[in-house]
Parts: sequence; structure tokens; C-alpha cells
Amino acid sequence: MRQLIHFAGFILLMLVLVQGEEISKEVRQCNKERKRLMVGLKKRIDICLTKVSSSTGDEASIRGCIAKCVFRMEKALDENDDLTEASFRQCFESRFTGQTRDLLLQVYRKCEEKFGAVAKSDELCTGYESLGLCIESGFYTLCEDLQALIAPPTEDEDASKTEL
Repeated sequence: MRQLIHFAGFILLMLVLVQGEEISKEVRQCNKERKRLMVGLKKRIDICLTKVSSSTGDEASIRGCIAKCVFRMEKALDENDDLTEASFRQCFESRFTGQTRDLLLQVYRKCEEKFGAVAKSDELCTGYESLGLCIESGFYTLCEDLQALIAPPTEDEDASKTEL
């Protein structure tokens, strides 16, 4: 499992570093922040893997507890050890620029809508695994979404805004 995590981290870093065309300042900033985020997460995953791997339980529970450990290390859990939108936002408030921070919150909202909130009462950590994997996959496409947000609106989009 550790080799799989290292391989996934390596692939992720390579994808972030590869840029084939000139991109806008906002997208470059997003990629820079995403790279910093993913490098930090990889380090935290390694630490949490060591902490949690010695615990007993099924593999899904262990993966979920690793995700919970990473959320805790990122300071994304609130004082009750729950993962909420407010605690997630607080975690990234001072570390990311406006657009990247907004996209991170969109990723969280989509994942919470899909999998629901997780709370301290989730002793087996299964909710943390689902939500964590969803958020992680959102990080992969984070700056692609930014490109869509900063792209100039099409004529159809301008017309629909005028109608409102």
C-alpha cells in the first residue's frame, strides 16, 4: 500500500510540473499552490501511514483513519474532531489565494453533498475515507476548473446573464 501511495504521489507531482503551453497568471498561481498542497499532503500521508498502519481493523477502516489523520494534521477538523465546511475553509484561509481557495471549497461542497459530512462519532473512519478520496480527486483537477472560471464567457452565457 505504501508503494502505491508513493507511486500516486510521484505521478501527481509529474502531472503538476508538466505544462505544455503558456498559461495565465491565475492558472500558474493555482498550479503552484496545488503543487505545494500535494507535496504537503504526501508528507502527511507518510506520517499518518506510519501511525495508523499498526492499528487493527479492515483495510477500509485503516485507509479511513489515515485520511482522518491527514485532516487532523492539516487542521481541517473542528474542535469536536468533525470535518465541516467551516473547519475546511479555516484550514486553507491563509494558505491560498482567493480563486484557489474558492475552488477548494467547491470541491469540499461537492464531496460533502455526495458522501455526507463526517463526524467524530465515525469510529471506524469509513466516512473519512470516502470524503478524503473525493477531495483528493478534486485536487487533481483543481486548476483545470480554474481555467474554466477565468475563461471569457461565451456569447450564450452573456445573453443568459442579461436575461436574468
